[in-house]
Formats: sequence, structure tokens, C-alpha cells
Amino acid sequence: MNFKINEHSIIVSDTHFGHFNIKKYEPIRLERSKNSGYSDNIDGYYTDLWNKKVSEEDTVFHLGDLYFQGRFSSYKIEDLNSLNGRKILLVGNHDRPKYYNKLDSNWTILDKVIIDIEDFSQNDYIALMNKINSKHKLTQKEKRLQVCYVKIISGKKIFFSHFPLFNNNEFDNKYKNIVYSLEDIYNILECEVNIHGHIHSHLSNFKDSINVCLEHNEFNRIHDLF
Repeated sequence: MNFKINEHSIIVSDTHFGHFNIKKYEPIRLERSKNSGYSDNIDGYYTDLWNKKVSEEDTVFHLGDLYFQGRFSSYKIEDLNSLNGRKILLVGNHDRPKYYNKLDSNWTILDKVIIDIEDFSQNDYIALMNKINSKHKLTQKEKRLQVCYVKIISGKKIFFSHFPLFNNNEFDNKYKNIVYSLEDIYNILECEVNIHGHIHSHLSNFKDSINVCLEHNEFNRIHDLF
């Protein structure tokens, strides 16, 4: 693999750069921006915070919803190329190829199920995905969001995803088939922790979950979450 994620990697989710109305849905972002002297320039605040906390040598693992093209924002997807670090984006429901394909070579895009575990062979992977996909029969559109990354870090088998697992959120019914398929992968692989984004200031109902959306996590390292 051409990317490396470990306990020293910085993790974050749901930055929603360019999403003008995020301040209405998540007012804590506007409050932080104003308290730091940026007024309502939330994109400017989080851009500078990213570059303050992340060095060029750091790896940043972003769990989706990186950018949202808003009608009233001048923030462009190309502006994300100026952010520090070697950056990895695990695709979320607001991420579109027409946007993230404009990112430069310092970005790696994860858009499928990836099992980064020693001794988990390609044959194991094929068997797992055949089992999952024959059971859940996702549409092509749903498969675009059947994305996760599984790795053992600090002795824990961690399941990284955009969507929280085992959460039973009624507002996310349109994603339920995707999430059910991911939950089966979590159980089959006997994962221990789900690190996720998507639900912003809310918390998951699943006790073994960690929400790394900006509302809860401002560019911490993975080892700081445990």
C-alpha cells in the first residue's frame, strides 16, 4: 500500500470545507471561529488550525465528508491541496469523484473495503467480500459508500468508517444496507473499536465507538483516543 496509518497518525472527520450552512447545523463551529478571531470564516479557521496542528511530515487520516460545494462559499476543492501533511481520505456520503479527483498526489483516496491485517490474504479478502455482497446485494450506488479500513493499532483491531456502526439512527435509513454490510464485516473480523465520523456533535449508541468529527476531535493523534 502507498500509505501508512499508525498510532501517530492524526485523525479527523467531517470537515465540510466549503459548506456555508454548516454553521447553522453545527453552531459550535461558528462559536469556535468567532472566539479565535475569525468571525464567521469557519473555513479559514479550520484551515489554519489544520496547518497549525499538522506538519508536512504528518499523516492525516480523514474519515469522510471532506468538502461540500456550497453556493455561497468561495472555498474550492483545490484549496485543500495547501493543507499540511500526507493526507488520506476515506470516502463519505458527501465526497464525490468529480471533487476529490482534483486533489493532488499528497492525497490518497480510499473508496472500498480495505483489510490491512497481517496474514489476511487476498483469497481471504475475496471470500469475505463474496459472502458479504451475496448476503446484502447492494446497488452500485450503495457500493460506492461500502468503504472501511481495518487495521490493528496499539493492540486493538480497529474498524475505521465514515458511518457509525450499530447505531440504529432512523435519520440514516437510506444508508442502512451499506451500514449493515459493514457491521457484518466488523463482526466477522472480530473488530474491537469503531472509529467513525458522520454524526457530528451527536454520539453513537454503540459503546465501542469513537466519534472523530470536528465537533469532538480537532486533529488529535490516534493514540490519544484510547
